[in-house]
Amino acid sequence: NAAAGVDEKDCALIERRLCAIRPSLARVFCELDWFNPARDAATYRWDLPGYAHLLRLLRLLQKIGARVNVVLFAPMWNQTADAHRTSVKAFADLMARLRDAEGITAIRWLTVYNEPETVFPHDSPLMRRIFGDACVDGPMRWETLVELWRLAQARLEALGLYPHVKLAVPDCVYGSPVRYERMRLAAKAFADVDADFAVHVYSHEDTSTQPQDEAHQRDWGYPGMAREAADFRTLAGEARRMILWEYNLEGKGGRTSLFPGVGPQGTAVLETPDAGPEILEKTILAINHGYDGACLWCLTDLLYCGSPAAAMQYGLWRFKNACWYPRPHYFYYAPLCQLFRVGMALIPVAGAAPPLLAMAAQDNDATVVVVLNRGDARQTVRLAGLPAGPTRRLRVHPDAIPAEGGDLPLDAWETVAVDADDALGLDLLPREATFLSMQSEPV
Repeated sequence: NAAAGVDEKDCALIERRLCAIRPSLARVFCELDWFNPARDAATYRWDLPGYAHLLRLLRLLQKIGARVNVVLFAPMWNQTADAHRTSVKAFADLMARLRDAEGITAIRWLTVYNEPETVFPHDSPLMRRIFGDACVDGPMRWETLVELWRLAQARLEALGLYPHVKLAVPDCVYGSPVRYERMRLAAKAFADVDADFAVHVYSHEDTSTQPQDEAHQRDWGYPGMAREAADFRTLAGEARRMILWEYNLEGKGGRTSLFPGVGPQGTAVLETPDAGPEILEKTILAINHGYDGACLWCLTDLLYCGSPAAAMQYGLWRFKNACWYPRPHYFYYAPLCQLFRVGMALIPVAGAAPPLLAMAAQDNDATVVVVLNRGDARQTVRLAGLPAGPTRRLRVHPDAIPAEGGDLPLDAWETVAVDADDALGLDLLPREATFLSMQSEPV
C-alpha cells in the first residue's frame, strides 16, 4: 500500500504490534507475479519487491514462533487448466526456495487457492441453486481442483518439503450447507493423503437471527460453531489437523468480502463493544468442539491488492487514514494469542453455562485459562482444580479499552490468590474476558 502513503514508520508500527500479539498461526497470501511474472514455472525473479515483502514478513513470523500457511492467491480466475498446473509447480518451487536459500522453516501449510468454491464448483442441487448452472457448468470443476491439490502434494514430496509442509484443503467458506458438502468431498478425495483441513466461518452465532423459512435453512442454515465444528471433526477424523483458517463477524446487513456489515442502528459490527466478546465466543466454541487452531481474518485494514476501491475493513486496527487506531476486538484477541500457544494441550472445563464460556490449556508447568462473560450482567464464578502456585489475571472489558494510547495490547496483569482448596473466585463484569496465567510450583 505504498501508493496510499504507507511508509516504513507505518510498517514498524504494524510489526511492533504483530510481535506483541505473537500469534501461533498466520495465513499469508502470495501472488505468482511476485516471483514468476512470466508465469512459466521456470523464469524466477527473486529480485522483485513482492518477493522481498513476502520474505520480510515470513522472517518476522518465524522470529516470533508462528506456524505459517502460505496461500497461492492469484492468478486464480480465468485461467486454463494448464495455467493452473504451472502455477502449482511454481508455488511448490517457491516453498523450496524459501527453505533452501532463505532458511524459512516456519511454513507448515500450503493452500492452493483461497475459497475456490466459485472457480472450482462441485455439482450438486445446492450449488446450482446458489451459484447457477452457468457457474457449475463452467470450465473448471471440483475434480480439476482435486487434481491440482494432488499435483501440489506430489511436488511437496518430490522436493522433500512434505511432511513438514502439508496441504490445507478444502479452504471452504460459503454458507454452512456448502461447507458440509465440500468437507464431505474433501474427506473422500483425501482419504489416502495426509493433508490437513481448512475451513472459513463468518456465520452469526445467534442462529435466531437467521430467516427460519425452509428454503433459507436448506441453502444457508447454520447450526452454530459448536455443532459444525464437531461434525467436521467427525468427517476429518481424530488424526488429521483441522484449522479454522479464517473467521470473523457477520452483520445483519451490508456484509461484503471487504466489509463485515452492520448491526442494530446501522453500526459497523466491528466497531461495537460486543465485537471482542463475540469473536472470543466463536474462538472458544471452535477450539472446544473440534478445531485444532483458529486464525482471525485479518491483521490490519488495507487496500486489498493495492486498489483504492477495495478497502479491507476486517482488521484488528483501522487503516492509516484513521491513524491505525485499534478496534475493540484487538484487545480481546491479543491476550488469547499471547497465552494459548502451539503445542499446548486443552484441558476440559466443566460447568460453564451461558452466558459464560471457558477454555483452558497447559504445557509443562504452565496453565492458561480464559473465562468469558457474554452477558449484560455481572457474573460470579468459582474455578476449582487449579494448580498451586502464583496466578496472574488480566481483565478485558469495554471500560478497560483505552480511548487513547492504545497502541499495544493491554498489560494490566494483577496477582490473585488461589485458596487452600485450589480454587479461585472471580467477579466478571458484563462482556468481560478474564485471562489467567499460572505456573505450577515445583514438587
